[in-house]
Amino acid sequence: MTYQLRKVWIIEKTGTFNNLKIKEDGLEPPPPDYLRVKVSCCGLNFADMFAVVGLYSATPKGTFTPGLEFSGVVEHVGKGLKEEEWLGKRVYGVTYFGGYATYINAKSSYVKKTPKGWTDQQACAYVVQGLTVFYALEELGRLKPNQAVLVHSAAGGCGMLALSMLNKRSAKVVGTVGMPSKLDLLNEKYGENPNFNFILRDPAKDFEARAKKALSQITSKNEEFFDIVLDSVMGDWFWPNYNLLNREGRLVIYGSASYTPTDNLHPIWNMFQWLRLGWKYLWRPKVDPLKLVGDNKSLLGFNLIYLYGNEERLGQIFDRLQELELDPPYVGHEFDFDDAVEALTLMRSGKSVGKIVLNAAVPAGLADMSPRKTVQQKLTDVLSTSKKHKKNFKVAAKGATGEGTAVDEKRYEAANESLNESEGTGDEIAFTHEFDQQIITLEKGVSRDELTADAILQQFDLEYKYGPCLGVRRLDRWERAHKLGLSPPIKIRELLTEYPSLNEKNFLEDFLGDTLDSKKIHIVEH
Repeated sequence: MTYQLRKVWIIEKTGTFNNLKIKEDGLEPPPPDYLRVKVSCCGLNFADMFAVVGLYSATPKGTFTPGLEFSGVVEHVGKGLKEEEWLGKRVYGVTYFGGYATYINAKSSYVKKTPKGWTDQQACAYVVQGLTVFYALEELGRLKPNQAVLVHSAAGGCGMLALSMLNKRSAKVVGTVGMPSKLDLLNEKYGENPNFNFILRDPAKDFEARAKKALSQITSKNEEFFDIVLDSVMGDWFWPNYNLLNREGRLVIYGSASYTPTDNLHPIWNMFQWLRLGWKYLWRPKVDPLKLVGDNKSLLGFNLIYLYGNEERLGQIFDRLQELELDPPYVGHEFDFDDAVEALTLMRSGKSVGKIVLNAAVPAGLADMSPRKTVQQKLTDVLSTSKKHKKNFKVAAKGATGEGTAVDEKRYEAANESLNESEGTGDEIAFTHEFDQQIITLEKGVSRDELTADAILQQFDLEYKYGPCLGVRRLDRWERAHKLGLSPPIKIRELLTEYPSLNEKNFLEDFLGDTLDSKKIHIVEH
């Protein structure tokens, strides 16, 4: 088994979304008890956003990759695991950061099989939010049937899963949202449920009275106090939340959306943000423990990420969550993998509903291109025949002359030499095998300027038995052409205008390859 070429988001210095960079690297083979998953979707969480801007205590030191959850297909199985149980299965899972990647190695104990009928997006949207809400309600909140529960940010990923879970327990629920459009969404989705009522969170000054009124409207005894409050906001709503608790009530805090920076924390242009957050932090709510005793109320807080190292404990919560057989979660927004910054920006704005996910899978049309040979078999093929067929096989090794894929015998030798030197050192290595049997000929008379993205799509034979793959660099160009080329066809010059980071030279040479002049495009299986 060899290293797997992948794309991954990294951040070297926290403070701003603009510090996020996407790069290509090689993922090592899965260790024992680990699975290599070809990622279909990455889930976004508030923890990602706070980690990127430097306000999350559990953030890894130094350079790191955001992301706590993923879904996809198992491509390789580490030692100690049964291939027949895992290989080719659709799965979802959690990870201690590192989730924003197109491939990931995940310990099998943190991976579950995707429920039948669920999409990859729904599976990805379920895992972190599901565990968070279950832990908050069941483990800390000690939820019982028919209790009264106040849920803040009810239109978010956690909020909607909380509503689903509370509906199973016949709870009386008041949900809060930050804007009228979200209120309309919840009323449309849950308006016929007599146990649910929704209100706007603002203004904070009369929130307590409005929450009491909302609860009294859905309870037979006109109750005004709650058994559990799920607080993901804090700030100005902390004391109203506390005051709304019954005796023996539990205020469970798992987020602090009111402390979210509204813009990137640039040291000059956004000094106001630092001052604002610093002021709110200094004046954050403080509780006298004796008051808790006198009021007979509980204040609980948690960060689920600290349970990651406790496999047995997290596994128990995982299993109990699955026993609830909840409906698939609501996915409100989908972004391409390359658009993680835009996705995080939407989350920061507070305008999102449901779950936000990144789609990391290849475009429609390539979704079923899984090679029938294992990577190890393909590597064996390459190494056993490369001496005889240097022109038909390419080895890409980081550090090779020119860096990238060797395109002639001279660069092939340099790449091969680099490969030999890097074995066992952890260098990032990827192999590509070019099949000379599969050559597509462009129609005669098609010039470079008139070659449309739609025409490009037509040239690729998607039924080739191994499934085509253009490599990471070319795949990025292909995805863009694919999206723009559906309707209407987009000419190359129009494509370059839409994506100014491209230029005519790198589009023609990197995407179409050096064989364009000979009117041939090579299909690369990877």
